[in-house]
Parts: sequence; structure tokens; C-alpha cells
Amino acid sequence: MRRFIALILSVGFLCVTTGCATKKEQDDWEQYRAKKAQDELSTETQKSAP
Repeated sequence: MRRFIALILSVGFLCVTTGCATKKEQDDWEQYRAKKAQDELSTETQKSAP
């Protein structure tokens, strides 16, 4: 019974840990996309400026 509880706690810990890592990766990806969009917008603005 103790091994089963330890196994369940271990699996829960891993799920929480990987969930946090996935959230951080999503945040990093969103920041990258936002920066890329800003760069593209500034490039287009510079092209259209006289």
C-alpha cells in the first residue's frame, strides 16, 4: 500500500512539473511570436515611410 501511494505521489509530481514546463514553453513561444510580429511591423513601416 505504501508503494502504491509513493507511486501515485511520484506520478502527480511529474505531471505538475511537466505542466509547468509546458506553460513556460508556451509563454516563451508567445513572446517570440510577438517580437517577430513587432519586427515585421517596424520593417513595413520603414518601407512605407518616405
